[in-house]
Amino acid sequence: GVAAFQGAQRAVGLQNYLEEAAARLNSVMPVKCTTSSRTDAGVHALSNTTHLDVQRCSGQPPFSPEVLARALNTHLEHPTIRVLQAFRVPSGFHTHYVATSRTYLYRLATGCPRLAQLPVLEQNLCWALRSDCLNVDAMREAAQHLLGTHDFSAFQSADSPATSSVQTMCRVSRLRFWSLEFESQSFLYRQTGLENDSCAGHRGAGGFDAYPGEGDSGEPRPPGQTPGACGPSPWLIPEVSAIW
Repeated sequence: GVAAFQGAQRAVGLQNYLEEAAARLNSVMPVKCTTSSRTDAGVHALSNTTHLDVQRCSGQPPFSPEVLARALNTHLEHPTIRVLQAFRVPSGFHTHYVATSRTYLYRLATGCPRLAQLPVLEQNLCWALRSDCLNVDAMREAAQHLLGTHDFSAFQSADSPATSSVQTMCRVSRLRFWSLEFESQSFLYRQTGLENDSCAGHRGAGGFDAYPGEGDSGEPRPPGQTPGACGPSPWLIPEVSAIW
């Protein structure tokens, strides 16, 4: 997973970090990493695929996928690069040519006349729109025209190296993110995580009328799910995707 690099080539640095980490594995031959694709300028890779060959000394068994991923993460010297998972593949495997699809996620924030209104952690990760709302029906209609096989030459840059502009768009889906903001003079340990579970519909047997305090059995509640929580800023809860 990568968050802060544009592309995955040597000039940018991501590939160098991976190869420097792999060099610490004492491979007999120098390790070269090959990435399935580079990202466009300004695009952050949530996940990408890379293949590499690690040849261990004679008599030493190959690294297991789990050990390899853990070892690379130990030696990676950039906090935004992490190996999520590793697999053993045949010798003729090439990550670029076996890739079956690529997915782009575009995030829009409405009601932001100025970019500075976005939370600091979001300023490079979403597109700020002045409007308070989106015409979802119009977006859904436009998305239908993109699905299928078409000539997308009108959407490519003038210097595109592609030999053919005919592509097949398999899916256009919509994800909703809701921001919940809680304000108080102070908070108990993990209080906001539990409050969020309540607001998101994960209520207990006592129902919403039992919050807060009333109907409490005295048993400690399980901690709220807080991935991506950035206190004291609001955090995001993804809604189930809708296929357009």
